[in-house]
Amino acid sequence: MNESIEILIVEFCLLIILGIFASYISERINKPIKIPEIFTLIVLGILAGPVFHIFDLSTLDPATYQHLIHFLISVCLLTLLFEGGFNLHFREFLKNLRLIGILATAGVLITTAGVGFVIHYITGIELIYCLLIGAILAATDPASVIALGRSLKLPKELTTTLEGESSYNDATSIILFFVILSVIMGESFSLSASSLEFIKMLLGGIFVGAVFGLIVNEILKRNKNENYTIWLTILLAVLSFFIAEHFEVSGVIACVTAGMVISAARSDTLSPREYRAVLDFWEFARFGANSVIFLVLGTLMKIDYLTHYFALGVLVVFVLIILRFIIVEIASFGMKMKRAWKIAIVWAGLRGSVPMLLVATVVALGIKGHDAIAGIVASVVFLSIAIQGLTSAPLIEKLNIGKISKSEEKYEEMKAHYRVLKAGRESLKNKLDDELIDEVIYNSISGEIENEINLIEEKIDSAVGREKKLKEKDILQTKVAIYEDMIAKIREEFMSGALSDAAYRDLREEMDKKLLKAALELKKLG
Repeated sequence: MNESIEILIVEFCLLIILGIFASYISERINKPIKIPEIFTLIVLGILAGPVFHIFDLSTLDPATYQHLIHFLISVCLLTLLFEGGFNLHFREFLKNLRLIGILATAGVLITTAGVGFVIHYITGIELIYCLLIGAILAATDPASVIALGRSLKLPKELTTTLEGESSYNDATSIILFFVILSVIMGESFSLSASSLEFIKMLLGGIFVGAVFGLIVNEILKRNKNENYTIWLTILLAVLSFFIAEHFEVSGVIACVTAGMVISAARSDTLSPREYRAVLDFWEFARFGANSVIFLVLGTLMKIDYLTHYFALGVLVVFVLIILRFIIVEIASFGMKMKRAWKIAIVWAGLRGSVPMLLVATVVALGIKGHDAIAGIVASVVFLSIAIQGLTSAPLIEKLNIGKISKSEEKYEEMKAHYRVLKAGRESLKNKLDDELIDEVIYNSISGEIENEINLIEEKIDSAVGREKKLKEKDILQTKVAIYEDMIAKIREEFMSGALSDAAYRDLREEMDKKLLKAALELKKLG
């Protein structure tokens, strides 16, 4: 075997060992001082690369180095993004679409301009290069945000907002980055052409991800071999990402969309056992990708960059936080969002792999002042993960986000137990229908499951106090969702000509009243 390949294999084995070690360290010291795993990983990466040269990519020629870094980060990103999309709650995503959309578009533009002008004013670097740095730092990194959100166990709606924004704002920042880069390299700038390019990348990514997701859904419906299910999801993640990139649309968007499409239809395409297997695999893959991506990020950082641009990095991090606070206020205007949630969204805007990937492109192209650009970006990424990452857990605890009372916890456990039993009953029925078991076995096991289901139902029905309020809230939330679906169906029937104008108005008015009543009752419960 080629000696250089052997060295790379050994170094990757060392990366895996470091990843496990970082996870162990984070777990051991998490309770007293709450150090996030991503921070431990990036510090170990710095020790493995710039300090002890255990994993040193600087010996590679520039072209190989660029391709290797791009490949590593692309594979890790598609893993994190697909897993994030698969776990993204579709209804919650649609509910927060306006907030996510503003954060992922206007937020990137405001951040680019704000950071660019601040760096230009302080350093005197040409404005166009400062705007390039602003575009690089505008993306809240999916790998960082997803890792942070999961570790802090934030509420579902808040996590969905953060993961949806961090996944979708990459398209904006990457497009903006290449627009500014083209101006630096002497190409003409056209606002209309740039706007069309953005729309093409966004819609193209959604189209590619949706098409591939729907195709795989159809295959999964007909798939009788559970062993192929995980492989199909792997193929979906890889193909949607790289085919989208090949056609110069957003692979990031395509990958997230594909994961969301599979997740949205999982009740029709995946058995409970298949769903569990897919969930477990992508959770394991997420851990591996997270370890590699942050360890590699650490190896890319140079100590002299971090020390030379430390003060500027601290300032830029706080500028980013202030700008994000303004953006969140704009995006949430008119929405009844808790102040604590706004602060959490502001503080969760970490920078990570995407800025480092973009700055690697700047270095590879030999852009004027690329050392300064790389130094500023590297220091901001490290300090963002250090400052925001280290303080997020105590801040979330202080804000009392995600904390539930014992009665709430007990009620949620009962609901989860009920869902598990129903899934077991459905799985047992499927085995009977597929003639994998006989009636005797079915009746024996189903009797046990039914008894447990009846017992849990009695406990839920007899809920009192806070538990009763939670039950009422669940019922009202379900009513609101069902009424919204029914209104959409009424509209569909009217558009198809099945309902007259008068019938449509009567039905719509009746359903609107029911929806309003349920929504008001839900609001009273808080």
